[in-house]
Amino acid sequence: MEEHIEHTDETEEEEQEGEFPVSELDFHTDSVMSVSIHPQDPECFATGGVDDKAFLIKGEDAHEFADNQDSISIVRFSSEGKFLALACMDGSVSVYNLECPENLPKKLEGPQDEVLSMEWHRKGPVLVVGCADLSIWVWHVEKQDPLGVIYGHPINLVKFSPNGRFLYSAGKDASLKVWDLKNPDFASAPPASTIQGNTFHSSEIVSADMHSDNNLILTGDCEGTICITNRSRNSVLHRIRCFEESAEDLAFCQEMNWIAVGSLTGEVKVYEVETMQMRWGISVGEGVVKLVWSGLDLFVGGIGGVLESFDARNGYLKNKYLGHEDTVLDFDIKHGKMISGSDDKKVLIHLVS
Repeated sequence: MEEHIEHTDETEEEEQEGEFPVSELDFHTDSVMSVSIHPQDPECFATGGVDDKAFLIKGEDAHEFADNQDSISIVRFSSEGKFLALACMDGSVSVYNLECPENLPKKLEGPQDEVLSMEWHRKGPVLVVGCADLSIWVWHVEKQDPLGVIYGHPINLVKFSPNGRFLYSAGKDASLKVWDLKNPDFASAPPASTIQGNTFHSSEIVSADMHSDNNLILTGDCEGTICITNRSRNSVLHRIRCFEESAEDLAFCQEMNWIAVGSLTGEVKVYEVETMQMRWGISVGEGVVKLVWSGLDLFVGGIGGVLESFDARNGYLKNKYLGHEDTVLDFDIKHGKMISGSDDKKVLIHLVS
């Protein structure tokens, strides 16, 4: 049954109800674009910003990674936590082995333009990077040469499938492409799947996620349309117009067969996957930049410092996380805490339950 919940506040006092951060870090001098929490160590996290600075924080200690020539757009720990990758807007990618005391970076050569997307493989030290120069690079970071380079797709994002077998990219050309990494010639071979055309998106794809079955792929475009496709059948199962503006972020729920979609209109909607019936929708009042599932809680960050969590079963507001005064650009949740970075130059730490 559809339900739309108006998420508004009547008094200034009510607007201040919520969780204040347990810590606020102000070592960045410009917008904080990316944050990442170490997968094993709850006291360790990394940040990167427009000020060309990246930091590794462990407890009370902060280490700055120097010699960056441009904004740090993405910071990510590898799945086992051994490596930290930094991606810059000038196309440079640096990988640090955190088990080496000297912390000397390994520069991954190749990209010639802005890094738009970067992700680690879930089962090993393999990194994929998608760039504005129409290239996708796949590296085993303990080896010298890339495992493969794919040219020609004007991507907005590139990701690994949950089981790590597939690589998928979503593009400015309104296409979705999937490569099978079991094929040793995957980089030079045609994609295992390509989805494009009248039944799919008609504008550039800006968000994507793959189901844990490694088959269904959810995509959203800049005009507010979302699609669910079947990778193995190379077919579109559902296509609906959700918003009047960009479907900025979306994700499958791991606990239930639901999806969540957030828009620059400030709307968030949750749908049943099989029927695509909307369970509920809310408005956070400002544009959504990122959303993250944590069990049956849905966390939303966006314009105006919005950082909130909702009960995904009914759409009711569970908590507001206070402290940011400008757009929340990124946040990460692990080990019962949330790290967030914003245009207000702050890095905040909140406890979450």
